[in-house]
Amino acid sequence: MMPVHNEEVRRYVKDYVSPHLERLITELVTRRPTDVVPFCRKWFDDYEMKTKLSAQPVESDSDNEQAPA
Repeated sequence: MMPVHNEEVRRYVKDYVSPHLERLITELVTRRPTDVVPFCRKWFDDYEMKTKLSAQPVESDSDNEQAPA
């Protein structure tokens, strides 16, 4: 196992984990579900689908145009 450096862990959490957890925590505080784990599982499933959809490239009209001959 590779040794873990605190700065690497801090950067990973800040850059990759925190943005997602902040959104989840906002939903938890807003909705206050009594069944937290099922709520989180569903939230992550929905969130994953949204992020996959938003990651799809959007074709512009110019993408469909052919170059002049």
